[in-house]
Amino acid sequence: MKVFLLGFMGSGKTYWGRRLAAGMNVPLIDLDEEIVKDAGMSIPDIFARKGEAYFRELERDKLHEILQNEHFIVSCGGGVPCFFDNMVVMNNEGLTIWLDAPVEVMVDRLKRWRHERPLIRDLDDDALREYVETKLNERRFFYQQAQLTINPVTSDLSLFTNKIYACIDPT
Repeated sequence: MKVFLLGFMGSGKTYWGRRLAAGMNVPLIDLDEEIVKDAGMSIPDIFARKGEAYFRELERDKLHEILQNEHFIVSCGGGVPCFFDNMVVMNNEGLTIWLDAPVEVMVDRLKRWRHERPLIRDLDDDALREYVETKLNERRFFYQQAQLTINPVTSDLSLFTNKIYACIDPT
């Protein structure tokens, strides 16, 4: 079983990834954490020193490396589906799930963690909301290619896992 959790920053990919991995007894791979470990520097440092294009290449390479495993849940960075052929690859390799959280929920979460996010750390609250709305609209085309869409705010663990198992084994 290969499950890819997709969605914008603050949609709950890491939170749900941990819960699902524990409940389904499969490893969780946080793509951003793996990149940080391999690069030996934080994501803000990668952006500052090497740029976004370099970071996106690291994401793609790590994604392809992870695909060598048989069973996992991957918490993907928000931009992963939007670059290269990553969305096609993920759809071909496993189950893609878009965590379609309401904008106001994501903005509230991101306000608390913006200092750790290089793309939003310098934005005030109004600019943050505008950024989330704009980027989400740009990325929606890719997110909508996911095989399953779930509102993570109105779902619980059993509903989530039941939907996953129904997609993996629809009989």
